[in-house]
Amino acid sequence: MHEPTRESLRDLADDESFVRGMGCVAEGRVYDALLVDDRLTGRAVGSREIAYEMEMILGPHGAESGRCTCPRGDFCKHLVALGLLCIEKPQAVARIDRVVLATRLRQLDPVELADLIVERAVDDPVFARRVLDRFDAPGARAVAAGSSVDFRTQVAQYREVASGVTPGWASNPYRAGHQYASGLRELLMHGAREASNHPVRLLAFYTAVYQQIEDEIAHLDDSDGVIGGAAAECVTGMSETVTHSDMDSDSRRAWLTIAVPLCLDNPYGIGDGLRDAIAQCGDSEEASFAIDLLRASLVEPADASEQGDAVESDWTWSREYRKTSTCELIAALLRRSAREQEIDALFLDAGLPYHYVLHRIALGDRSGAQAHAVEHVRKGYDVSRAARAFLDAGMVMEAATFLDHVAPLLGSDTPHRGDIVAAWAEAVERLGAVDRALDLRFQWFCERPSVAAYDAVMKTASALDRTDEFDRKMIDAVSRDSHGSTAATEIHIHRRDVDAAIEAFDTISSYHSDDLALRLASLAAKLRPTTSRRLIADIVERQIAGRSRSHYARAAAAAGRLRNAMTEQELSEYLADLRLRYRRLPALQDELNQVFGK
Repeated sequence: MHEPTRESLRDLADDESFVRGMGCVAEGRVYDALLVDDRLTGRAVGSREIAYEMEMILGPHGAESGRCTCPRGDFCKHLVALGLLCIEKPQAVARIDRVVLATRLRQLDPVELADLIVERAVDDPVFARRVLDRFDAPGARAVAAGSSVDFRTQVAQYREVASGVTPGWASNPYRAGHQYASGLRELLMHGAREASNHPVRLLAFYTAVYQQIEDEIAHLDDSDGVIGGAAAECVTGMSETVTHSDMDSDSRRAWLTIAVPLCLDNPYGIGDGLRDAIAQCGDSEEASFAIDLLRASLVEPADASEQGDAVESDWTWSREYRKTSTCELIAALLRRSAREQEIDALFLDAGLPYHYVLHRIALGDRSGAQAHAVEHVRKGYDVSRAARAFLDAGMVMEAATFLDHVAPLLGSDTPHRGDIVAAWAEAVERLGAVDRALDLRFQWFCERPSVAAYDAVMKTASALDRTDEFDRKMIDAVSRDSHGSTAATEIHIHRRDVDAAIEAFDTISSYHSDDLALRLASLAAKLRPTTSRRLIADIVERQIAGRSRSHYARAAAAAGRLRNAMTEQELSEYLADLRLRYRRLPALQDELNQVFGK
């Protein structure tokens, strides 16, 4: 039974995932960890309080691969946390010996055992496929030698087959997209089955279909993601196949030559999955081959000035994203090639100070990470992420020092300024300066009043027994802010101060959401029923003016709220008047009937 190692986790995860994984362990987010032979499983509570399932495969040198059900899906922070839990808190991981488990399973009734297998197969398609494979004849799934197939020729042949799945119906992109997706699914099902016994052919098949999708998807409506789903299936197939033990080196290199430009041309969404597949491809020599391809792509493309001012900012952002994702992939491959000492120079040469800091944090270099962050990290998003990385790694003093130097230099319109102030306050509070944390959170509230900022101030003030004082200060602040009527209304509703909420709401001069008005009406229903009725009636009239079925449905739903603010007699008279005034709108009458009956 093998165990994960820190070195293997560092090789599989990027710096950000590794640092955030340390934070997950410290916060106790990993549970139900189980180690059976070389398979480590567990669950983790994500940042949105959603439970994710994890599985890690172990080998002689530690972690070899892993998967997680979180949106990221690759070797994420949750898998890092699972591995670190096994290393740092072995008592928290249940261990089962295969021999003991097999002995106990053989003691089960065959019908009961079959029920367990079926239950697992329904929840896990990969396990179900393995069960079905057992019914094949012995040796039927033997793998042929990879060297006998010309990879590029094979890709070209499969792509010709894939091109036969034509979109059609060019005048109706939505319908064409569904037809194309249906054809792709059938092609993927049959092609994968035919090539399943030969990894090179299977890899060529998935690569060819993915290329074909890249050519067609720009011309089709894929608003519901059906074509993107087929592309993601191809990426998953490439990722699983390229790590096949019988894949020859030449075929892997041929695939990398095709896959690297593909992932760079599509830097978003499924391109992330393709980068993960490249990062896990082959041995250190093949990783070095991929690094050379990626370094060549870092050469600056043609000047964007020819594209015009209107698109220059988008073009610049896309270029920066591509550079960042490329360097992240190179860093992952450098770790795989035992060349981690080159990562610092990579990020420095590319002008990516945040990534350099993150790498130093992951290596435990407190002073180096802090010094570089103080000197070079200035972009709002990078400042926010660097501060969070320091805190997740337990480097609280470094986080506070970094923000003490950098945060005052940032303007009030700096992106992610709220996250920066939150991290700053957390850092000084963890160092014992609760008064200063309270001042920072109060200053942010005055700058951008919101319910979240109000709660943050009140939570900190409660530790100092100063809630009444700061509640008054914040109410005074929003009362003086001529542009904060909406925020003031939100905060007064949150405080359940009906009169103050109504007063603030009535001073809103710009557009306000119906949701805000409905929440205020609900709060005022008992104490201020007249105001509640007025607010709801205004919403009903505004929605009816939209003159569509969906607007009528919202109008009827809002009118239903009047049950809490009117007597039965008042509600009956109101509905009678409403039906009479809008008697020529049968769709509205129908929606009212669904809410109130005929």
